[in-house]
Amino acid sequence: MLKLNSITFKDDETGKIIEVNVDGSVTADHDYTSNEYFYASIYAGIIMGGGCPALKDFINQK
Repeated sequence: MLKLNSITFKDDETGKIIEVNVDGSVTADHDYTSNEYFYASIYAGIIMGGGCPALKDFINQK
């Protein structure tokens, strides 16, 4: 059975890679900035959490 292990992001302009693992750790092939860390974590969280529809459902709960 396949399981999600990590999500990899690549900057189109620089070719730098940032990887967010399912345990929440972030690794990269360079010294990443806090801005890169933030966006990679947010995007990975949305994807791992079931995507935008699941995020909207979560936010709309009362």
